[in-house]
Amino acid sequence: TTRLVSIQNTYSLLHRAFDSELAETCAPWNANLRLLPWSPLASGALTGKHLTAEQKEAAQIAASGATTASDADNENSRAQLYPWFMDMWYGELIGPAVARYAALAQKVGVKLVHLALAFVLSRPFVGSVIVGASKVEHL
Repeated sequence: TTRLVSIQNTYSLLHRAFDSELAETCAPWNANLRLLPWSPLASGALTGKHLTAEQKEAAQIAASGATTASDADNENSRAQLYPWFMDMWYGELIGPAVARYAALAQKVGVKLVHLALAFVLSRPFVGSVIVGASKVEHL
């Protein structure tokens, strides 16, 4: 028989439904699986690049190294190519949440991206992460 060793789901600071839906399945006393989360940066939302100027100023993320130029107007950006999908990452509650995470990252002296990835990688059920970039410079 073939034994399953991992599952792939979206998982990030902004999308944590996995915690209440499948995390128990990954436990050693259960199926002992590892999660390979995709979109740990919430399709770019957790880079801080889509925050408004007010949110950036409030969180003071300019000094954290986050991208300051938004890709939102770029016709090839994911936000433009997949607006129906991007709604889950850029809803009205997402900006304030990202701004708070950005402020926390700055307070502890790390980049927002590093905070987001460290959170995902710190979960005991995560084996590795799947990070996708739409541009080489995002790597």
